[in-house]
Amino acid sequence: MNEPFLQVLGLSVMADYFNVSFLRGNGRGYDLNFLCMRSIAPHFANVFAGLEARCQGWDCEEDPRYGWIEFQTEDDKDKVDDYFSQFNAINRKTALIAMPDLYEGTDKVKPDLCDWYLAAIEEFIAGDFRSNIAIPMGISDLDQTVRMFMVYKPEGLVGRKRAANPS
Repeated sequence: MNEPFLQVLGLSVMADYFNVSFLRGNGRGYDLNFLCMRSIAPHFANVFAGLEARCQGWDCEEDPRYGWIEFQTEDDKDKVDDYFSQFNAINRKTALIAMPDLYEGTDKVKPDLCDWYLAAIEEFIAGDFRSNIAIPMGISDLDQTVRMFMVYKPEGLVGRKRAANPS
């Protein structure tokens, strides 16, 4: 197992989960609040604690599988935003880990793709980062009915995957 790669991959998808939660606009991330599956929350809590980003958590009343994390101030949330942005800028390119394309050539985020990707990340993290993860890469240049993904396993890049575009 390539542990350094796995650490970069793990933090990359955690950054994606955090960012997509706020990007999606469905209430998973708003203001200082971040909704996170309880089974993966300890991973985020470790990152937040390491950044000294003050936050508190509580159960989600609508779905007991999830919990809310609320940052105490905008500065606390910004520490996390800045860390994930800097991490991605420095590490993803070097490790050849794709940035997700959740717009697929449009000016609006694709809600179904965001929801799918958030669920895939939850499964990957809950499985202790030991399964494969597919990162959405947009629509195929050769066939507009095909959605492309880059697939990674803990040891490194597996390759591309094609799936029918439901849009």
